[in-house]
Amino acid sequence: MATPDTASIVYAYFFVGAASVTGIWYAFRHGVHTLLDEHVTQLNKRLDRIEYQLYNNGGESMKDAVDRIELDLVILKTKLGE
Repeated sequence: MATPDTASIVYAYFFVGAASVTGIWYAFRHGVHTLLDEHVTQLNKRLDRIEYQLYNNGGESMKDAVDRIELDLVILKTKLGE
């Protein structure tokens, strides 16, 4: 069996190294994307709950509470003006 020359050894190790680094990079990217997806999903749920409070939804939102307070204030002003 012939002994490989230095160039073919370097060539082989280069491709093994490149494939290893590429595999590690893809695993790292996958891990980062997974963590970001979990974090973004959690933030999205929190923003949905906040957005739910900003619009009239039948009496349970902050907007509905402010509207009721405004109506009570108008009634009080009317009664005090009599």
